[in-house]
Amino acid sequence: MKKRTLSLLLALVLAFSLCVPAIAVDGTYFTDVEPDAWYYDAVRWAADAGVVEGYPDGSFGVNRICTEQEAITMLWRAAGRVETGTGTKDSEKAMAWLERQSGADLDFYRAGAPVTRADYVMILYTALGDLVDLPAELPFTDLEGIVDDEEDAAFYDASMRWAYAKGLIKGVTDTKFCPLQEMPREQIVTLLQRCFEKELPYTVTEQEIPFYVESKENLFSLTLNFVDGQTDIPYLSVQEMSDLLMAAYALAGYPRTVTLKTDGDRVTLTRENGFPMILDFDTDTISFLDYDAFMRLSSDGPILDIIMETGYDAEGRPAFFEILDSSSERYGKALTMDLGAYGLRLIRQGDNYYIPLQTVNDVLFNIYGMGILYNGQIAVLAPGGELADMYYDVPAGDRSAALALFTYKELCFALDYFYGLKDQHNISSFLEEFEMDGLKADLLSTDPAVADAAIDRLTRFFLDDLHSGFTAPSYLTGPEVTWDTPSGASRTVMFDALERLIAARGAAFPEGVPGYQEVGDTAYITFDSFVYERNDYYQTPPDETTTDTMGLMIYAYSQITREGSPVKNVVMDLSLNGGGTATSAAYVIGTF
Repeated sequence: MKKRTLSLLLALVLAFSLCVPAIAVDGTYFTDVEPDAWYYDAVRWAADAGVVEGYPDGSFGVNRICTEQEAITMLWRAAGRVETGTGTKDSEKAMAWLERQSGADLDFYRAGAPVTRADYVMILYTALGDLVDLPAELPFTDLEGIVDDEEDAAFYDASMRWAYAKGLIKGVTDTKFCPLQEMPREQIVTLLQRCFEKELPYTVTEQEIPFYVESKENLFSLTLNFVDGQTDIPYLSVQEMSDLLMAAYALAGYPRTVTLKTDGDRVTLTRENGFPMILDFDTDTISFLDYDAFMRLSSDGPILDIIMETGYDAEGRPAFFEILDSSSERYGKALTMDLGAYGLRLIRQGDNYYIPLQTVNDVLFNIYGMGILYNGQIAVLAPGGELADMYYDVPAGDRSAALALFTYKELCFALDYFYGLKDQHNISSFLEEFEMDGLKADLLSTDPAVADAAIDRLTRFFLDDLHSGFTAPSYLTGPEVTWDTPSGASRTVMFDALERLIAARGAAFPEGVPGYQEVGDTAYITFDSFVYERNDYYQTPPDETTTDTMGLMIYAYSQITREGSPVKNVVMDLSLNGGGTATSAAYVIGTF
């Protein structure tokens, strides 16, 4: 959640057997909780909040030890009872949520075992430890030898250092933490009350960095924000995000305005066309009344205008496309993106609001084929050519565990909401997909080359959709790394077929296949890519030598419909077509 109240952070409390009302006839809350007990207020708060109800005999269960399953269930309840579509019982839903929230290995949890102070810290770190990677000297002398497995021991150590650095834990004495001490319910409920009553502040620092847009000559300054000392996970303020969005519109040739309004935990960005983007910093969600309407560059024409043509050339003369004043499409397909379900957070500090830079890229910029990349020293937009050299001009090396976990969650979030072939691949969740494909451990690796290779394997072998691909390695990996990833079945079959077709065509047309030819009463139109050259065919009609797809269609139409034409059938051969521009493809569809 955006508000890291101690409620979430210390949500280690138990889930009780929910059977009886919390308040007795005489106004007491539970039969074993005296009004003068030190934990009375905490128990009353938990009962009023619906966190606990107690046992059938009317007792709260003072001195009763909480189990790990109960602790995780309470964590889920404190987080807002987020539904994941898994399980029917609260305990099942809670575990499914924690697994989705964490992206970490949960094997060390034991559902029915008593929860210890060490367990508590690890559950806490599993849910919320992605935001910081701070070293801390610990004063406790009794922490060694608690966890045997080397990997789990490292996680335990990181959990303790994180919690201590954040001020979440104290010792039983100055030097004793008592990590194996089991926690009774009243202690945990007391901690939970403190969580909800006291907001745990973030430490946010600003840094001005050089920002290059398309070339070295276009140098600007970009303000990045870093949370709790984690300097490899940058955040943008919502004002900076709004300014960058307007700059992106202008860069694409469609200057537009965005109005920003804050109201408590809600920030609304409204386009000049009236469509809003709402960021809720309490629920960690981003909502759109209509995502397509908010993201479209032009306010003219239909909603999904993939052609992006004005209908006129640079001199104002009619071109080959006409923009309609209206269409049968309609607005109103609402979309809410739940970042919190992935452990991603929107951060509010008073009147300041922050969102991860990578989330901004995934939600707002990538759809335009652009993104802001940060390498620890500079940020670049559209990093090709010389900017690519500058982006990689930093030492390669490992990434922090916090960055590894953050990028894993962000990748799952982005693919779940923006990968268009989930249904065709029968993917319900990429968190589950990475588990099944065996990619999770590599994607979470602190070695960026291992994680990059996993993404390459995901796109090339598992998704295997011929359009998804791995664009470039991480700046921490370096630009020269390549991987010999085998192709998936679809790619293999297609390339085998292409080889056979190319050989057959070469044998039949050693000089090259003509774009247009007639054989008897059949016309054949052949082109291997959709090309759009913006030629003025009003002034100079195309002939049989044209390499422009639109010109070829115009020429073919003129031949097919000429006086005395023998053509009765038309065959369009796209057997070796590899794609191309949407503009020429739309023209071919309209013509054919």
